[in-house]
Amino acid sequence: MQERGLGRPFHFGRPTETAESDRHAAWDQDSTWQGWLSTRIWNLNWSTYFPFEIPGETSAATPHLTVQLSSFETVAHFLAPNFGSIYEEDLNTTPFLCFEASEAKNRFYREAADFFAFKDGEKTIGVLVGNPLDWSTYYLRNVSILPEYQNRNIFQPFFGHLLSILADNNVERAEADIALSNLRQVHILNKLGFNITGMTNSERWGATARFTKYFSRKHETAFLNQFCLGMQHQLKRSLRSPSGTS
Repeated sequence: MQERGLGRPFHFGRPTETAESDRHAAWDQDSTWQGWLSTRIWNLNWSTYFPFEIPGETSAATPHLTVQLSSFETVAHFLAPNFGSIYEEDLNTTPFLCFEASEAKNRFYREAADFFAFKDGEKTIGVLVGNPLDWSTYYLRNVSILPEYQNRNIFQPFFGHLLSILADNNVERAEADIALSNLRQVHILNKLGFNITGMTNSERWGATARFTKYFSRKHETAFLNQFCLGMQHQLKRSLRSPSGTS
């Protein structure tokens, strides 16, 4: 499986009304982590953790692969021309429901989401989007990486870094929805100590499993005691380490 992303991708639509575009133009130019919902909820200073350099990816061929804080417009402009090549999916023939994003949806992402851009020098090669689900839960909504950069272990080191940030800032859990056929991502989340906590069938994304990573020993112990029989091996690992190792 290629390193495509968590679950199925969301579809960004660009504003169709000129007035709406103008209204957000200044916001997008000045949009920084200070305005993110996660910053306001958890008092999270994202700037202390970024830019993040991808370990082991500095060479003559790839001199500087980093992850940087980004914006709605950057992510939207990246996904629009690259969706088909990243996901190898024809929106005209897919059995899932596809639709143009509404202004309400665009406003939701502007108001609620956090945006991260994978960079090769100045070139954007991938994006990740997440958002708070509530006061205790962070949702990993999507990661998309260009085909030529997939299968190079770019995503996993950053994912561990992001989970560490959330754990250090009193977030109780992180969640993601993934198709069980996406074996690469299932394997990554399993190594990071995620548990399957639910299943969903929808007209938009098909069948997906909900994966949850607990940052609190109390919460994870309660879950395992209720739903997992036998040896609880993951409790022997450090829950504060996103990699699941001591």
